[in-house]
Amino acid sequence: MAKRKFHAKRSSASLPKGLPQKRANDAMNVNPFDNARASFAKKAKFEVHNRNNISKSNTGPSTALQRSLESRKKGLKEMLKKQKNPGSFVDRRIGEKPGTGIMSQDERMLARVVRERVRRSKKTSKFTLDDDEGDAGITLTHKGQVIDENYDSK
Repeated sequence: MAKRKFHAKRSSASLPKGLPQKRANDAMNVNPFDNARASFAKKAKFEVHNRNNISKSNTGPSTALQRSLESRKKGLKEMLKKQKNPGSFVDRRIGEKPGTGIMSQDERMLARVVRERVRRSKKTSKFTLDDDEGDAGITLTHKGQVIDENYDSK
């Protein structure tokens, strides 16, 4: 008797009635890791009196996932409410903060000029070479000669 190359697969109807049938839908929906904590591998060997027992209903990956999703939704709702509120804005004008007190028009203008000059000096002070105030005795040299107005590169 020779072997056949291609065997026809048995259909599930041809299986004996005593064997359990496979259910494709149930196998697809069940996540084996959801109940991993319920296994005996995670069971504590001994009960310790001063250790807090965490209830089994609040632990596990499925409940942790639900809790994290709820917290994300809550955070997103609050952020969207703040973002879409048209009447709220931060007043960054000089002298307009509620805790600063009352400033006169001249004081506001002076503070505005001071702020502009500070910003301008921060931007330009990094690259200035002619500044003699903050050099602390440091001079720019090339081959041992001081570079200044009298410097000849030849």
